[in-house]
Amino acid sequence: MMFRNFITKNNTISFKGNYLKKFIQKRYNNNSSITNDEYNFPEKPTWSVRSLLPSINTHSDTTISQDEYKTLLKLSNLRSTSPSEDSQLIQDINLLCYFVKHIQNVDVTDIKPMRSVLDDGINLNLHEEEEEEEEDDKNENQGRELLKRASVLYKEFYVVKTVEILMEIKKSVVLGICAVAIVGIGYAVYWDYLRQTDPDFRRKLRKSKKRAAKAKKAAAEETKVKTADFLRKAVEEVGSESFPTDVAAKEKYFMEQVANGETSFAKGESGYHEAALYFYKALKVYPNPVELIMIYQKTIPEAVFTLVYEMMSIEVKKKQAEYFENFPPKEMNVKVKEVNQSSTSDDLVRRALISTRDFAPGDVIFVEQPIASALDPSLEGGEFCSYCLKELNGAKFDDESDLFGAIYCSESCKDKAMTEYETLLFTTRDDSPSSKEARLRDSVKSGKVKYPLMIARFLAKMVHEETQKVATGIEEEYSTWDHIERLRFLSVKPSDKESKEIKLMRDLFETKVPGMEEFISEERYLMLKGKLLYNAYGIHTEHSIKENLEETVRSSQPNVIGAGFYRVASYLAHSCSPNSEVRFLDKNNVLSIVATKPIKAGEELKVCYIRVGDRDCSSRRSELETKWRFKCTCTKCLEETGEVDTTA
Repeated sequence: MMFRNFITKNNTISFKGNYLKKFIQKRYNNNSSITNDEYNFPEKPTWSVRSLLPSINTHSDTTISQDEYKTLLKLSNLRSTSPSEDSQLIQDINLLCYFVKHIQNVDVTDIKPMRSVLDDGINLNLHEEEEEEEEDDKNENQGRELLKRASVLYKEFYVVKTVEILMEIKKSVVLGICAVAIVGIGYAVYWDYLRQTDPDFRRKLRKSKKRAAKAKKAAAEETKVKTADFLRKAVEEVGSESFPTDVAAKEKYFMEQVANGETSFAKGESGYHEAALYFYKALKVYPNPVELIMIYQKTIPEAVFTLVYEMMSIEVKKKQAEYFENFPPKEMNVKVKEVNQSSTSDDLVRRALISTRDFAPGDVIFVEQPIASALDPSLEGGEFCSYCLKELNGAKFDDESDLFGAIYCSESCKDKAMTEYETLLFTTRDDSPSSKEARLRDSVKSGKVKYPLMIARFLAKMVHEETQKVATGIEEEYSTWDHIERLRFLSVKPSDKESKEIKLMRDLFETKVPGMEEFISEERYLMLKGKLLYNAYGIHTEHSIKENLEETVRSSQPNVIGAGFYRVASYLAHSCSPNSEVRFLDKNNVLSIVATKPIKAGEELKVCYIRVGDRDCSSRRSELETKWRFKCTCTKCLEETGEVDTTA
């Protein structure tokens, strides 16, 4: 077809020799059924490529064995994949072999090949049999070297003895491989000989290895130091920066930092530090940092995320280290310090509350509001305020929307309760007994336990704090959670009772605070309950009442009406002969620590967790071990038992 196109366009064709004419005449003139054109070319195709392939029923002796196939794979530096793919590849190779075999068997006696054919439509050169010298040209046809090996021509195909070519190529490759192998093996043998026989060589080799290892270690240390220095400076920079407080300004700042971070890490590793700093700054104004961290983990490069995470860790450690420098506030006249304690305790070191100045008996050391408090469920709706636990002596205040039926001593207490927790927990349009709010109420009142209610109020107050923080843009240095996570707690084993309490909490919060149900995990709920059991103080009244003794509270006084959970007072240790005591001077849930003995600056403050009276050491220790799980080694107990003080 190429020839016919050329003729159609140019109408002429010239032959410098007669070999093409010979070939055409030899191939086609003897076939009377073939019609040729004026140039003696067949007007229609006379054969198909299918004729060069074996039929389905044809048995070909041109096949390769499995060993030959494996050898081909090795020479090609390939590996076997699967039996099905191997089978297909062997079949393809057999077809190619049959194809080549068929061409090699063609009778092309007295036929010489064409040397080159240029592009159709440009020019057509058919060289004579005699050799013509040609100048080397970089743009010469890539098949030139192959064409030189062609000795016969069949139809439009150049017939090349591929076996000879492959043998030459194989020979060259094998010789090259052998040469490389001989040199490599020779060097390896020589190197091993020196290593075994030459002490100087071994010494130089060891030194070289040590230098390489030392250089690698030095480079790693340098990178580590630079990264640590960057992280420290980055946290300091962010810590000294003033962030926007307005919601719109926060959103704009956040988007700018994220965009800058993406631009920076797109530069590659050189921009990772800068990108991490931008993403860390964005984290500071995002309302839900935990959510953003999860987004970062999925969207930014791992190396950048690691830097952001390390910045957070440094900040947390820094805040933890500085926590007891800033808390408790100086005006409370106390500080928290780690002290050694009796070897009979599980923990050899504990946090103690230390006086920062001298006090005389009767002096008020500090006053503290509770994180959360609650009346005994049997007293709710009776003679005590549900918010401040003060006895009701006059008017009573309530809220019709409050399903819990709480009573308050003042409008102020009612408003605070409704704002901080009551609206979230017990305000609903569904007043049916099956509502989540009603089920929590019934569980608290029928179970005669106040700690589930205190936990619910604590969680609701956390939500209130976060809402206020977003609304005002003002964030406290330490959240309520920061304060309580450092407190000791009792290990509470999960039971059916706790499982029901957890389900009630999760069901209640899931529709009101999205995501809160995930926060209220079994582990976190039991930890909160354990902290209340270990640290809550009983709030008592001067009037005689029937007490609920089912729940543990710290109280040296009778007539306990409820419990309060306090940030600072929780660090007070127990002594059967303390130097201070807990009092509620305003007859409500505001706790006061009052000195009962002379106290010097630097002395640890201690209160009594139980009612001592005339009880002996064995009785006191039994109650303490049952409720708080420690053996008392105070001065009074040691004196009564004649034991030696083991406190370091």
